[in-house]
This record gives sequence, C-alpha cells and structure tokens, in this order.
Amino acid sequence: MMLTKVRIPIAEKVPCTFNAIAPLLRGWQLSTKVSVQQRFADALADIDPKQLKAFLIDRKQIRNDQEIVDLSSEYAREALRRITEFKKTVTEFDFILM
Repeated sequence: MMLTKVRIPIAEKVPCTFNAIAPLLRGWQLSTKVSVQQRFADALADIDPKQLKAFLIDRKQIRNDQEIVDLSSEYAREALRRITEFKKTVTEFDFILM
C-alpha cells in the first residue's frame, strides 16, 4: 500500500489559533464530551434537586458543601446502569428540608 502526501497551500506564517488553522481541518470540531456525572444529573433532572442531594449526602457520596455533579464517576456509572431502580429509591427517600 502506497500513501500519498496531501499538500495544503498555506501562508508561511499562520497564527497559532484554532480559527487560523480551522480551514486546514476541513470542518473538524472539538467534541463536546459530557462527563458521566453530568449525564447522571441530566438523567435525574425530573427529581427535586434538594431531595437528590439529601439522598447522596445520606449515602455519603457527597458532602454538604458539594453538588450533585461532584460525586464519583463510579457511583454515577452504576446509578445510570440501573437508573429506573435508582430513581425509585431516591423518590421514596424520606428527607427533612434543612
């Protein structure tokens, strides 16, 4: 198999910015990778955030000063794997508003 070089005519000096080299990348875009913690939060958007946070604090997955997206990726992955069961457990969780 023989490889062919592809030569692209560019100016001698190209600024080191994404916009300057974008034409060379032919429509390539940075991926918008979403963390597993954000997918977890999005999947539970229909649950009261205070209740979800209280549940995660009770289970020692986050501290009082943390947010839902601060939990471990392992816990978020496991919860997403069993999302229906997880939602049921959280909605049945009895918590007292602080």
